[in-house]
Amino acid sequence: MKAERPFNSEQKFMSVSGVHAGGDSREVYYIKGSIEAVLERCKFYYVAEDSTPALDNNTRNIIIKRSEEVAARGLRVIAAAYGYGSVESLEGNPDTGGKPTVSPNLIFTGFQAMLDPPRKGVSDAISLLHSGGVQVIMITGDAEHTALSIARQLGLRVQGGSSSCLTGAMIDSMTERQLRDRVGSVTVFARTTPKHKMAIVAAFQSRGAVVAMTGDGGTVVSYFLIKPRTDSVFV
Repeated sequence: MKAERPFNSEQKFMSVSGVHAGGDSREVYYIKGSIEAVLERCKFYYVAEDSTPALDNNTRNIIIKRSEEVAARGLRVIAAAYGYGSVESLEGNPDTGGKPTVSPNLIFTGFQAMLDPPRKGVSDAISLLHSGGVQVIMITGDAEHTALSIARQLGLRVQGGSSSCLTGAMIDSMTERQLRDRVGSVTVFARTTPKHKMAIVAAFQSRGAVVAMTGDGGTVVSYFLIKPRTDSVFV
């Protein structure tokens, strides 16, 4: 291995590059991460060693649709791709503020789906909190369909469709006032980063809420417990 770029919640992928021993001397770049982050860097898809056709819009849409179908069952989707070149040439060097010297031209190899369930007892705890008048919301880096499925399994108060969900991209397009007006009706926040988490907490606090956070211990999910400031008891 020649280089490695660890996963972070902003870029939503990790990558490594290296040269295979005893074979092609070219440096090979491998990436895995969210379906969106990986697909946007791909121009081809893998069929066989000698067949990597262009990734057209129709094929891209089929891949996205199938990944959403899997995510809707509560599974976490991780996509993978490869190409030729170094981490620095394809991604730039973040330590020096450099930009990529080569436009990503990767080959999509597929995605895998994994079950990463919440820890036992979480749904019971949420039920008790609801009975005590506490509003519980979920903030996660997972895809919208995965997050909504898990939320329903846990008994969170999710409306039909995706009206109870906001994504990080949606939050980025909102003003602070728009987010403050919207958060009261949202139960699930998906594809978020730490900066989104802070913005969500600030929005609830600006509405006069007391906010506390806990994690489920099994997935990258935070549960926020919210009560109005006028309440004298906080669970």
